[in-house]
Amino acid sequence: MPCLKRLRSARPPLDRNESGQGLVEFAIALPLLIMFLVVIIHYGIIIWVAMNIASSTREAALYGAYKPDNDTDIKSTIQAGLPSFLDVTYITISVTDSGNRNKGSQLTISVKYDLANGGMEKLPCGALLPAPNKLFSTVTIPIVVD
Repeated sequence: MPCLKRLRSARPPLDRNESGQGLVEFAIALPLLIMFLVVIIHYGIIIWVAMNIASSTREAALYGAYKPDNDTDIKSTIQAGLPSFLDVTYITISVTDSGNRNKGSQLTISVKYDLANGGMEKLPCGALLPAPNKLFSTVTIPIVVD
């Protein structure tokens, strides 16, 4: 017991004016920290979707370099690589070539997603925080096979 008595006596007495200071500081800082976390999540989802669009476009371009005549499979390769929560009605996929689809000619695949109409409501602060209206990716690759 003498040890506890010394510990209690070593602690300075609380000043009556500062007794709730920590609670007030926490109450002020917590909403700012939560808002900061929501903003990070919001833009992180946008960047993640943009990276998935770019990755799917590259994968479809590689597929198209070896099987250039099948536009339907190229488009389905893109859609398979996109996150499932994206509304496919707002995705525009275009497959163009440089005149013919022979070995050595260029195949261009473009993907555009209208984020303003097709996905902002699914983000944490979709209506409150600004975001790009469209996410897009374009890849041009030479055709490898005849």
